[in-house]
Amino acid sequence: MPAPALPNPWGFAPVPAATAVEPPPPRAILLLEDDDAVAGLITMILRRLGRTVIRARSCLEALKCFRADGARLELAIIDAGLPDGDGIAVGRRLRELAPDLRVLITSGKDRSHFAGWGADARCGYLPKPFNPAEVEQAVGLLLGGSY
Repeated sequence: MPAPALPNPWGFAPVPAATAVEPPPPRAILLLEDDDAVAGLITMILRRLGRTVIRARSCLEALKCFRADGARLELAIIDAGLPDGDGIAVGRRLRELAPDLRVLITSGKDRSHFAGWGADARCGYLPKPFNPAEVEQAVGLLLGGSY
């Protein structure tokens, strides 16, 4: 039997009972890499670190992924040289759309080819070839942790 209602002489509306709040979706990392072997290695490393990976193989696919999941992205790892466009341009576009997004550019070219990239703490550069420890370090620096 429910408890009797208490008198409400002031006329305030009763406060509704707390409802369950859905937890936010897990944060994710967008990986834009056309080489399946490189993407597989990076994905393996990130998953070992407990990260969710959203993979894109082209510039257009990366922008579509961003439109669908941009709110949950904390980092984008982008290959600079892609068959359908410029990874640096994609990184800049993503930063325009989400200024707090961290972006890590990977490339086999020397860092001097990317003058001006990474002028703030939310941008980074990782030269290819790289090993798992270097990926972990670069991700840790951009996300403010260490692995």
